[in-house]
Amino acid sequence: MIQSLKKKTGRVMRSLRYLKRMQAGSMAPIHISGDKVKERRDYYDTVVQKFVQEMKACRETDTFEFPQNEIFSGYDILSFNGDRMGKVFAKDGEIYRGIYRESCDDFKQMWKTGLLQVLSRHGFIPETVISGYYTDEYPIILRHGTVDMNASKLWSYNMLVAASIRISLINTIARQVGFTLHDGHMNNVTFYLGEPVFTDIGSFVKDRGQITVCNKEIVFTGCYRCVFQLLGNFMLSRSQPYDEANNMIWITPRYYDDLTEEYRLALSKFRSYHRFRSSPAVNRIIHRIFDCWDVRPEYLEALFRLRTDIGTNAYEEDVRRITEAVEEAGIDARSAVDVGGTKGRMSEQLYKKYKMKVTDCETDDFSCDMSVAFFDREKIPGNVYAFHYLYGCDPDSRKSVRAELVTCADITHNVFSVQQYRIDSLINSLRKMTDKYVVVTYYPFRTVPERYIPRVDEQGEEDIAYFTDTFSLFFEPLLKKEFGDSTGTAAEKENYCLLLAGRVR
Repeated sequence: MIQSLKKKTGRVMRSLRYLKRMQAGSMAPIHISGDKVKERRDYYDTVVQKFVQEMKACRETDTFEFPQNEIFSGYDILSFNGDRMGKVFAKDGEIYRGIYRESCDDFKQMWKTGLLQVLSRHGFIPETVISGYYTDEYPIILRHGTVDMNASKLWSYNMLVAASIRISLINTIARQVGFTLHDGHMNNVTFYLGEPVFTDIGSFVKDRGQITVCNKEIVFTGCYRCVFQLLGNFMLSRSQPYDEANNMIWITPRYYDDLTEEYRLALSKFRSYHRFRSSPAVNRIIHRIFDCWDVRPEYLEALFRLRTDIGTNAYEEDVRRITEAVEEAGIDARSAVDVGGTKGRMSEQLYKKYKMKVTDCETDDFSCDMSVAFFDREKIPGNVYAFHYLYGCDPDSRKSVRAELVTCADITHNVFSVQQYRIDSLINSLRKMTDKYVVVTYYPFRTVPERYIPRVDEQGEEDIAYFTDTFSLFFEPLLKKEFGDSTGTAAEKENYCLLLAGRVR
């Protein structure tokens, strides 16, 4: 009887653990009619036709000259392997692309359609012009507007969806003038002003009816990662199947595909969930995307719903205090990264007041989506990542989020952690993100987080002196300000705030 009871208890506990893991998922039934899908298709058809008309106007007004004014020299090669069109170079802080001699005819045909000019005008690709430089190997050299490339493995769900829709839309527009995208993976996309920008001009090729991997790469680097995130129990939601690391893996398969068990399992669970919960149109879309590689903007929009901005003003008081402290401490920084919780508000103030290059790192995917929506609405030229500084300290991830100034609101509470942590771990992690300045706010009398281990004084309260001493080990103090009453009632002490600004020692 005891053995039977143990077996039943074990089954119950395993079921409870399974249910707990599945709580991380965020799937919900989708009810959409075929008429609604057609309505969105008509919308995107209108968008495509608008681009077609603009390209026609461009062809009627542009002279399409390809001058050769100066020999190109003194440059660095950024892409040694190159692509079908040519190679990318850097010279005097500018980005250039040389077109191979054998690719010049195809490029001239594409340029004369007005495709690149119109896409550039709308921000779908970086600014692209004929530079007038040339070499024997590259008779035509383009100059591109510079954009910051951000690591797609740190993107949120909304960013993946928006990038997938943008690539599909660009491919649809290109096909209207006889060209297509060969590549469609997420490493060819960055974000600027909260909007996706396709950066690989070399992916545009003449459409000769050849097979391309564009749609398949959208599915595997965008759609499947959205599926993993919606299911909530797959580590592959943070793995980029097409990245530079794969170039050093000489095994088969070099990247995941539809024969890989993890992808088959995820798609099976995704289908099973929607089969009887969602409308028939949704199940047809799943079939079209994942079985037929038929990727269209209206399909992506219907299947992967964008999360909307909740308009919160998180840490509003801290944002104001930290922004003012930057000037008071005499901090002269050109770039800043906020480590989360403010949903873009800190980055907004640092950009608008000090014209800093800003990056916002949120501790969870939903907050990151809210920040992206805020950047888009306020047109803030910065990066947004789903990243937490306490754990994301590997060199590859950290180089994407380093800046001259790091800001952190409510350092001990605004933390995502799966294990116990102390104040020295938090400050040391902030130090790894900058070589210059940091500004933090600290609330010692608020409820202690579950996994935080504070140093307490003789009265059993958090030791404020220990916090300031630890801060001083890593940073030379530039400014110390106190807000509120540290000796009043419990309610008054809860709002007591200590602000510290420092320079890296």
